[in-house]
Amino acid sequence: MKNIYLIINVLTLLAVVSCKHEAKNETQTDESIIEISKEQFLTENMELGKVVQTEIKEKIAFTGKIVPKINGVAKISVPVAGKIISVITTKGQHINANEILLKVGGNELIDLQQAFASSSAKIKQLKSDYDKAKQLFEENIKTESEYMLSESDYKVEWANYSALKVKLQNIGLNLESIEKGAYTSHYFIKSPIAGQVSEVNIVRGQY
Repeated sequence: MKNIYLIINVLTLLAVVSCKHEAKNETQTDESIIEISKEQFLTENMELGKVVQTEIKEKIAFTGKIVPKINGVAKISVPVAGKIISVITTKGQHINANEILLKVGGNELIDLQQAFASSSAKIKQLKSDYDKAKQLFEENIKTESEYMLSESDYKVEWANYSALKVKLQNIGLNLESIEKGAYTSHYFIKSPIAGQVSEVNIVRGQY
């Protein structure tokens, strides 16, 4: 009976030692280490060498869609209606900010310049009449109604002149030349941002 008890204890001790040894081996295993056999080393023509820094170029094929930010997209429109004289850009072309895209012209542009030149001449006369009426009213020579009528005519024309001036400034025309009667037959549309042209939906001669 004593012999049987001794054998059981020895077997139990061996089992415990074996489990502890396996657990110790498992904790020491480094999963980041990749082992290469001698056969693999020779088959893949591997060589031992020094560590060097290099650049790896690789092409990746995929399908998808690039969506730019809100301020990264710009649609171009014309401030004054007219016909497209020439398109100075192509799809896919890189454009810098303020670079010319289109050349536009037409009768609307001529009429706008003519209206501005006429208003410019008229506003000078009305301003002179208004200043005289104001002076005569202060000297009690003109009535208040005559002074107010002169003031109203001047302010109405000033509003018209200012609106025409802003329109012409927006398309980059020389206002002094227009006031002297030197009109231009076209103006240019420029890019508000830098980027790549994604669509060109116009052709020469289009209104």
